[in-house]
Amino acid sequence: MISFRAKALKCGLELRSEVTVNGAAAGAQVSTPTEVAALIVELDPKSQQIVLISCDVIWFPSGMAKSLRQAIAAMAGTSEAHVCLAASHTHGTPNPEREFQFPEWSIDLETHISDKVLEVEQTTLEQPRT
Repeated sequence: MISFRAKALKCGLELRSEVTVNGAAAGAQVSTPTEVAALIVELDPKSQQIVLISCDVIWFPSGMAKSLRQAIAAMAGTSEAHVCLAASHTHGTPNPEREFQFPEWSIDLETHISDKVLEVEQTTLEQPRT
């Protein structure tokens, strides 16, 4: 039996008054990922869950991807090999990569993206299987 659970979370624009992000003045509204979506698939009750996370960012930096895969695998009770992170490759999103300094990278943005990914995973796990 195959079961599915899915959830999408809108992130939208946020007031980030405490920081300057990607060249925007402190207090400005800065663009953050507009959507994070999760899909959890179980091929049968005895198999490990397969988790697909999609986020509206240009990519997931390798350090962020590694920590998210570990956290998601632990949350879902599956292996890291069964966790897939997919970026929509939206060129207008803020810079999630600390190695690139233009536009300015922000730990607050990285934390925000990671928090939203983990939040959508948690709400997806709470959904009933269909």
